[in-house]
Amino acid sequence: MSGKSRPRSPDDEVTTTNTAALTLTLEALLELGRINQIDLAQVQTMKSLAHYLDVECEECGATRGDAAMWRQYREALSDFLGDDNQSDSVIETALKAFNSATPVGDATST
Repeated sequence: MSGKSRPRSPDDEVTTTNTAALTLTLEALLELGRINQIDLAQVQTMKSLAHYLDVECEECGATRGDAAMWRQYREALSDFLGDDNQSDSVIETALKAFNSATPVGDATST
């Protein structure tokens, strides 16, 4: 065998944790220079939430199906990533174009 892995097929099962996925995301953002000292508290919050979602623990009450914690994690991650993403969505761009367009109609008839 050559040591190269075969490409993944859509049928391959991929198992990972929220913590592992978040770690890869944070490493990529760090390499891009998009994480600074000022972000450390928010990064730790996301790490704590990811860990909480990865474990089931009677002692701390963690369950993998905790909808409120999923919502908090998703919002924290979205807020963090959204700070660096200033681009408008397709809908926002279309609405801006529509709102700034010259009005349709005959200006002399009003």
